[in-house]
Amino acid sequence: MSFKIKFIILLVAMILIIGSIFGIFTVYRFFIIEKIKISLNSNIKKENYYLKTYTTYDNQTSITETYYKDGIGKLIAENGVYTWTDGKSVYVIDDSNATVYVGNFNDTVGLVSNETFAKIYPTYTYSIIKKLIFAGNIKNKIKNVMLNDEKCIMIEVNEESFKKTVWISKNTYSLRKAKLEFPNGEVLDYEYELRFNYVKTRDVSLPDITKYKFLDSINTINKDNNNETSTNSVDNSQVVSPANFQTNN
Repeated sequence: MSFKIKFIILLVAMILIIGSIFGIFTVYRFFIIEKIKISLNSNIKKENYYLKTYTTYDNQTSITETYYKDGIGKLIAENGVYTWTDGKSVYVIDDSNATVYVGNFNDTVGLVSNETFAKIYPTYTYSIIKKLIFAGNIKNKIKNVMLNDEKCIMIEVNEESFKKTVWISKNTYSLRKAKLEFPNGEVLDYEYELRFNYVKTRDVSLPDITKYKFLDSINTINKDNNNETSTNSVDNSQVVSPANFQTNN
């Protein structure tokens, strides 16, 4: 057998070995991201959950809390103003000032639904082919890490305008943390506490607002313990903060 034939056989064998290793690598990563999606889909079907979100930007942290039970949701912003919805109507309420703004479900003001929360996860809306491409791209990092003494899967991907990193608990397969890093150096950090079968009916009940003052604009709702004029209103960042960085497909 000539040297040329031996070389060709060796080259083909190396290509087959490398191809097999890459295939195993891709399939392994694909099953990881698919298992996470299956778990997220299972969570979406649950009609009772509590979600606490810590949003950190420029060394300042804000907190929002979402309560959801049997189709009724309530999101409380850090200033105490909260949004209530039953899937048809939307009320933005400030109990301390007895004011309420009535919106509609098509307004930009809405609750962080469990599905919206799930869509933060990269590849959640991808087709199978697109997931395989994602899994086979070595630029997308998928690895096991520890986060606050909890075993997690970390996924890092470069989006069009930012880098997204998410941490998924290996115990519950729910999102625990997310980070956005922008080219200009800005960084957004999100940490999540998600509990199921935690919310009571009283947590999502709508108060008697018949004696409240109904406002024409959401911008006039504010939380001011000193009864002074304030521009602190409920905006989209307070109400839908975790959805601000969903992957566009």
